[in-house]
Amino acid sequence: LQPKMHLMLAALRWRVPIISALGAGGKVDPTKVTYGDISETEMDPMAEFIRKRLKKQFGIESGIGCVYSTERPNYSACKDSGDSLYKRSYYGTVSYMPNLFGLHMSAIVIREIGLKT
Repeated sequence: LQPKMHLMLAALRWRVPIISALGAGGKVDPTKVTYGDISETEMDPMAEFIRKRLKKQFGIESGIGCVYSTERPNYSACKDSGDSLYKRSYYGTVSYMPNLFGLHMSAIVIREIGLKT
């Protein structure tokens, strides 16, 4: 997640609009996918981790657009990877959720471009 956070930091410093897809893992309800500022995210363990790290490392609390799900994560979908060096666990992701996050992001970009022309 460190590269993702550095990309967010660079975008804010250079005043480049950015949208980040956050935790789709353990989620299955497409009606709960939404867009908002990173400070508004809820029910998303990945967003919470990134929010805390951005604040601690860079002093950033808001200003990053995010696509996330307000669905409570299915904790039974969390699996232990058994890897002590890298990620210790991961959430299984149903096939359509990452695609849905991408579609939301595309719609936001197209809408923003349309508003500027």
